[in-house]
Amino acid sequence: HILSFLAVRRVDHEDVKAVCASSLDVGPLCSLPFALEQTCSNWWISGEGSMPRGVGAEWIAFALSADGQPRRVERIDMRIPPLPSGPLSVRNFHLETAAAADGPWTRASREYATLNVGEVQSWAVSPPIESGFVRVMCLRNAARAKSDLGESRARFLPISTSVGFFHVRFR
Repeated sequence: HILSFLAVRRVDHEDVKAVCASSLDVGPLCSLPFALEQTCSNWWISGEGSMPRGVGAEWIAFALSADGQPRRVERIDMRIPPLPSGPLSVRNFHLETAAAADGPWTRASREYATLNVGEVQSWAVSPPIESGFVRVMCLRNAARAKSDLGESRARFLPISTSVGFFHVRFR
């Protein structure tokens, strides 16, 4: 019986809420709650100019439970628009955790990399995160990543000064 009080429950997507972001693009199809909607009709995008030359540290933070209690995250799913449609899509990111929305924040995962595909992508979070809040820290967008590879066609691809994704889900 005592162990039931010590166990951290697994996150339930229905209880997750986007609470704040480092910046936010303006427009009717971009908002914090859209980051959790499992659709490709809207998205979360950081503010214009927030990722100079496609690199930076833009983030969006999520409360993992309605009651403020820690939840366990073992996997993250994300969907991005692939190139050439998605030059600002996040390419590299990691996760950070905090006990409260205002921090302090601690890095809690390795660096993840998205692939240039339009399907939902998944990553194991190992070790699992047990926290009340998590944020996705975006480090580089897809256009910059392509340019960094030195591909000759990349020089014709404008490097977006923001970053974003269609949606994210914690499991």
